[in-house]
Amino acid sequence: MGRDDSGEVLVMRPSRADFSRPFAEYVTKVFKKHPDLPMFKVKPPAGWRPRRRPFPKLDTVEIVTPIKQICYGKGGSYRCILMEQKRMNVQRFKDISESEGHTPPESKRGKDLEDTLLERSFWSSVTINPPLYGADTPVSFFDDKLEYGWNLRGLDGCLLRQMRVPDIPGVTTPMCYFGMWKAFFSWHK
Repeated sequence: MGRDDSGEVLVMRPSRADFSRPFAEYVTKVFKKHPDLPMFKVKPPAGWRPRRRPFPKLDTVEIVTPIKQICYGKGGSYRCILMEQKRMNVQRFKDISESEGHTPPESKRGKDLEDTLLERSFWSSVTINPPLYGADTPVSFFDDKLEYGWNLRGLDGCLLRQMRVPDIPGVTTPMCYFGMWKAFFSWHK
């Protein structure tokens, strides 16, 4: 379900014309063709970019609710406490995420072995150096207007837009989430 024969998530590669159609129309078309599909991944057409203007300086974007993920446990059984921290800008968050103890180990031994070593390293160190997670940051890095294609600032054809539902952060307006090595706060439905 939602995967191709290789076990990977189904990847859709819309044409420029399809990517220029309202988002809801494209999704409806995909689900009509694949009625049992719970999810799929979309790869935009070559050359499409959500941003053409310069990216904002990271110290001008504020994470209102950074969360420290503190884990206790061992052997596959863990308890996690999420503690809200003082607000910080994205540059500070980036600096922390790149500091010692907050980056994954480097490996250049091949993808399968690398994945195994990363997973082992993750679980053996999940209780050390608690990571931060930047939750619920009401911002979009998409340009206001795009040459073509879907814009997360406001998806065309969205039922919530058609019904004139007021702005609800994270539902009708975009939010960004920032993570670092070992942060698993986002692992939820």
